[in-house]
Amino acid sequence: MLMALCQYQGFLLLEDDMRRTAVISAALLALLLVGYFKLGVYTFPPMGVAPDGKTMIVLRQGQEPFFNSPRAMCEVVGGGSSWQCAWGAVLNAPIDRAVVKMPYLDWAYRASLP
Repeated sequence: MLMALCQYQGFLLLEDDMRRTAVISAALLALLLVGYFKLGVYTFPPMGVAPDGKTMIVLRQGQEPFFNSPRAMCEVVGGGSSWQCAWGAVLNAPIDRAVVKMPYLDWAYRASLP
C-alpha cells in the first residue's frame, strides 16, 4: 500500500514538473513571437553624428522591416542613398521608440541593406 502511494505521489510530482515545463515553454514561445513581430533592430553606421555608431532594439511601426538603417530607408523610399537622404533618415530615426541601446553591430547594419 505504501509503495503504491509513493509511486502515485511520484507520478503527480512528475506531472507537475511536466506541466511547469510546458507553461514555461509556451511563455517563452509567446515572448519570442511578440518580440519578432513587434520589435526590430535599427542600426546607425559610424558617421559624423555618432562616430562609433549605434544599434537599437526598437518598437516597429507599420511595415517596417526587422533590420533597418538610415541607408536602407533611403534605398526603399528614395531609390538611392545620397547624403541628404541619409541625414533626413537620421533625423527621422526611431530614437523615441528605442527599447534597448547597444554599441554598433556591423552584421545588423549589413542585414538591413537591400
